Amino acid sequence: MTQETPTRTVLLVRCGELAPPLKKAGFEPQSFRDPSSALARSKKVQPRLTLIRSGDLEGFDLPTFIKDLRREQPFTDVLLWEPEGRATVVRTGLKAGAKDVVLGEDAEEVVQAITEIVAAQQFLPKMLEIEKRP
Repeated sequence: MTQETPTRTVLLVRCGELAPPLKKAGFEPQSFRDPSSALARSKKVQPRLTLIRSGDLEGFDLPTFIKDLRREQPFTDVLLWEPEGRATVVRTGLKAGAKDVVLGEDAEEVVQAITEIVAAQQFLPKMLEIEKRP
């Protein structure tokens, strides 16, 4: 018998189109167009993962946002989705603290990457389970 996962919350930044396939995969996606709204929400919930679609970075400080997320939720994985495969964005995201980068447009590949990362998490699920105990 498998143990119930304490939370399956995934924050989506600029990639709301992934909400339906993530729900189908058993996750609880919360979508945000504005990175500051996602950061504020991360202070109220303990997401298992935050996914950021890089896209148009005008007016968006990617490294600062990733560092702020990591500071607020140090045990939550940050995944960068870079469909265009821009090396500078990939390097910037990884240097700022993203766990991994998914390249390409295929939403199913992104959902698969999220599923694998969450399945490999060890500390965060245990911490969340302890928090829920009376």
